[in-house]
Amino acid sequence: MFRSQIISRTASALKAHKSALAQSSHFSTTAVANRASMAKITVVGTAGRDPEFRAYAGQEGLTGDEVRGVWKWGVAVQRVTGKDEAGNWKDETDWFTVTTKTKWHADKVRKGSTVVCVGDMKTRKYQPDGADKAVTYYEVDCTHGQVLEAAPPRAYSAEPYGANSHIVADLADSTEHQQYQQQSGQYNQNQQFGGNQRW
Repeated sequence: MFRSQIISRTASALKAHKSALAQSSHFSTTAVANRASMAKITVVGTAGRDPEFRAYAGQEGLTGDEVRGVWKWGVAVQRVTGKDEAGNWKDETDWFTVTTKTKWHADKVRKGSTVVCVGDMKTRKYQPDGADKAVTYYEVDCTHGQVLEAAPPRAYSAEPYGANSHIVADLADSTEHQQYQQQSGQYNQNQQFGGNQRW
């Protein structure tokens, strides 16, 4: 997918998404009146892995829906940092760890899906074994989200899973890829929850 197509599609989706959020009376799961300040963020990128459930500690003996925890996955966002000596655009990838307590999206988000995540942002630090200094990473407690585009077939997924992940060029004209494009359009049009797939 060309960069201009990605920018145009993302801009249109963000406009619709923000409009829907403005009409919602439940923007955040945390009451604003009880907070002195907050850091809201909107992340648009590509899911780097399928959502994974992490159960809270101390729930031995519980099963099924009794188990409480969070769903967690990573979202890659690519940004342009300038041009190299040859005049080609250079990209860098920022990774955000996304968490949410809702189960609805678990069947919607897949590795390679283009998603919007809106929520509270915080930073965490950890020091890997043998490292000289701690690593800082960004975590988004997602309160609203939207699937902008379904994940491509696994056989055609490109690495890395950045915001402009695309189908490998020499396979773009394949019959299976054309079927994927048609199914992706139907996915966005037919399975709507306030506009595309939202949670």
